[in-house]
Amino acid sequence: MKNDSLTIVPEKLTDHVMNFCSKVSPRQTPCYVPVLPETYCRMGYCFENVAAKIAKDGGSIEYGWQIWMWPGFFIEAEFHAVWKNPTGKYVDITPKDVAHPNILFVPDGKKKYNGYQIDNIRHNLSKNQLVDLFIDVTECLFSVQNFVKKPYENVVTLRGEDAELFKYLSFWRYTLQEMLKKIVSRNAPCPCGSGIKFKNCCCKELLKTIEILKKHR
Repeated sequence: MKNDSLTIVPEKLTDHVMNFCSKVSPRQTPCYVPVLPETYCRMGYCFENVAAKIAKDGGSIEYGWQIWMWPGFFIEAEFHAVWKNPTGKYVDITPKDVAHPNILFVPDGKKKYNGYQIDNIRHNLSKNQLVDLFIDVTECLFSVQNFVKKPYENVVTLRGEDAELFKYLSFWRYTLQEMLKKIVSRNAPCPCGSGIKFKNCCCKELLKTIEILKKHR
């Protein structure tokens, strides 16, 4: 659920970044890892990519989290795997939507890939409650997408109520993102055009949907 046009690799290991990393993977030190994609690797398939690299050139897999940031809004960790070469150095061999010379990576020896998707971990860096709502909607979207998935299944077809729910949440994720770009809060006029503050209009129904999903998914 990362948007590459907005998120960046944190440029410095600030207190905010270090504190977040310590919560994501305690007692592990974040490090910058070079991105050197292999020609046979596919975007979004880091675990399979590293397995193929090991079969070809040896080394081992290192599980962990790559750290992204939407400056001024939130920081997030995406479960990821990099190749650990025979000399012990980390290399990210998986292509990205947007070219990055390196990623910020936090090893996590306690987590393994078992075929199921793992959602990103996100933390609001602002006091804007609209960011919290954006994060909640993003997490609910992940829940809907992955609720009926089987191990190692990357694509699933949603039908009926789930399809409508996915469409609804996708609309609001995009809309909230656009609102945040304008640096507004929940007190901004509702995007529906009612003239009422968002928090007193469509936000209420959206919050109800989020509450229901968190209880039942």
